[in-house]
Amino acid sequence: MQMVANQEPLGKTESARWRVEVPSVIYCPDSALLRSAFRWTVCPPTQRAGLNVLAYLALLTFTGFITASAQQYVEVSTEIACQFFAPTEANSPAGQMTFRAVCTIGTNTWRLDFERIGNGTTSWHFDGTNVYESLLATAPPITNQALQKLGISPLPFSMARTCLTVNVHPSRDGHPLGKHWANITWLAFCSGNYLRQAGRLIPLPIADVRHSPDAFGFSDVTEAFPDELGLPRVVDLFCSRALLSASVTNEFFVGKRDLNAWLPWIALHPDGVQKFHYEVTAHTNVLGWTLPLSFEFAQREFTRNQPGALLCRGTGEVHSIRVSQAPQNLFVPALRQTINDLRFATTNPVYARGFVYRLTNSEIPSTNDPVLRSQFTTRVKAAVARRERLNKRQSSVPRYIIVLLVVIPIPLFYYLTRQQKGNIP
Repeated sequence: MQMVANQEPLGKTESARWRVEVPSVIYCPDSALLRSAFRWTVCPPTQRAGLNVLAYLALLTFTGFITASAQQYVEVSTEIACQFFAPTEANSPAGQMTFRAVCTIGTNTWRLDFERIGNGTTSWHFDGTNVYESLLATAPPITNQALQKLGISPLPFSMARTCLTVNVHPSRDGHPLGKHWANITWLAFCSGNYLRQAGRLIPLPIADVRHSPDAFGFSDVTEAFPDELGLPRVVDLFCSRALLSASVTNEFFVGKRDLNAWLPWIALHPDGVQKFHYEVTAHTNVLGWTLPLSFEFAQREFTRNQPGALLCRGTGEVHSIRVSQAPQNLFVPALRQTINDLRFATTNPVYARGFVYRLTNSEIPSTNDPVLRSQFTTRVKAAVARRERLNKRQSSVPRYIIVLLVVIPIPLFYYLTRQQKGNIP
């Protein structure tokens, strides 16, 4: 690993490590009771003994439930705090963000529910085939003066709170490819199956992955816990100019895919320099899975003025863990559901950003569904026709210009000729 001048490795260097010991299996419907179990570091020894007995009884009571299930699931409640720094000034605080999430975890499927992001809630779900992202307004939006100047007003909150938007992304590996709150939560609690896949790259966590040219531009050194779930204990990402060059043309990148345009920016990233660090600082064992109780992370930014300056530093803490059922999908038929289905995005460039339709059911139809396929075909034909008309209009503009350039000089030349003849004595 290379380091730039006066640069220290990301991660803790002074704080002592600590570990909390909890029973290997706990089933407790009351999450408050379970939260008390995780505070053993501040509980008297007598309370610790009582909690051990409670955990043992829970183990005996629910062993049949756990072993009879073909797949086991755990629900984790966590809180993550991020501190951001200005890229123009070294280590100058620029803002902070704290968010809470409930993670339902299995080996091949997961769900993330965020308490509040902006003026609404957002949830993510991976069912083994697709990644679903739902958005629901829970508070009135902040007034946007720029939109008001354009005469555009947002949807009234009385209507917005009854409208659920669900984005459907086909996924081979289960990465959310989202913004930083989804990415870092997924990395901590849901990434085990992804990390085991051959040839995978870990997308940059503190980024809007689909809109970041460097999202897939880093090699990694990862240490995972040796169990079936396989969550990471330590993740380090390092700059790779070869991977950065490939990242700007990655199929998931929604931006300018011109390598030559990004070459000066790629040159700011020295090969082998550490970009991101994640590390579990406390963990426990539940159902034979190792789960983090606390973790830390940090990420650098490489600019011309501040190469390798700290961009973000954060910590995560688990508040409760309990045995759970399989995660449910995100659809709510009682709400007005709008689906942005990106399963169709790869079939026709006209719908590169998805096929939008309404849904009244609790499951999306197959892409081979005759009704949905008919609607999609009709919209594609209409979109192609609109694009052809637009192209004809654009191509006809130069013709008008050529005609004007030819026609206008004729009367002007005639006028000037008459003027010259009139001036001859």
